[in-house]
Amino acid sequence: MGIERKHDKLCFVIMPFDEQIKKVYTDAIKPACVQAQMDVLRADELIGPYNIHRDIIQYIFNSDVVIADLTDWNPNVFYEMGVVHAIDNKTILINEIKNKSAEIEKLKKQLSEYKQPKAQQKRGVQNRAVLSLRSQAIDKLSEDEVQQMLAKNNFYDSGKNESGSGIQHQYEKQYSGKVVFDGATGLYWQQSGSSKTINYKNAEKYVEQLNRNNFAGFSDWRLPTLEEAMSLMESTQKRSDLFVDPVFENTQQHFWTMDKSSAGDVWVVGFSGGCGDFDVYGSSYVRAVRL
Repeated sequence: MGIERKHDKLCFVIMPFDEQIKKVYTDAIKPACVQAQMDVLRADELIGPYNIHRDIIQYIFNSDVVIADLTDWNPNVFYEMGVVHAIDNKTILINEIKNKSAEIEKLKKQLSEYKQPKAQQKRGVQNRAVLSLRSQAIDKLSEDEVQQMLAKNNFYDSGKNESGSGIQHQYEKQYSGKVVFDGATGLYWQQSGSSKTINYKNAEKYVEQLNRNNFAGFSDWRLPTLEEAMSLMESTQKRSDLFVDPVFENTQQHFWTMDKSSAGDVWVVGFSGGCGDFDVYGSSYVRAVRL
């Protein structure tokens, strides 16, 4: 998995996997990114089984800027730099950093003044995730808080936020069609999900089994938060009477989230109109997600 997004901009760091060089990342690069209000990610912070080149390329594509450390003239660094330049020239090069405090100030200035290349500006939101959504569960999510969340994100709900227009999705099927990536949120969704409705306890077991099986090559699948799940809602019926893009299988017309309501029930999203809380012993589908 990657990181929980806190800022609009992402800096991806390319450097050798070396403990001494890693100190440059922890002592200089990371603080500079934090001060510049950028999320920052280094390849070895990716957790779980994954195809390293595939995932790195995905993060390079979605990042706003890439910092490449050329200290050891590492061939992997040069390979990944080639990928960056093929997509867009958005690289800041560093070499043999010694004075950490001075480099933090220098990098902070470079990051804050960084301008996107014209080609990247043209593609705009297609190059990166533009909407950061909550990924941590809430145990007592009230009706008022849900309505505030829907209004804040402009998500459509036929009963709670009928004026919401939803988001402009950037869907792409990946991993032999098993996964749908949304470039608007940076989320990877199951294209289908559970084949039948199950109770909440079994929904958690279903996700555990996905991870044991390394579904689509990953073991960090989870139930979505209500915020993440509602991001899939369309403001118009795109498939029959469902408010969801036809890129998804239509069996899972409603599905569990990880959020609990104030009454102790679980929030469920239904593509027939929106969200509602549901008894844990009731039945719904599962559509897992990962970031």
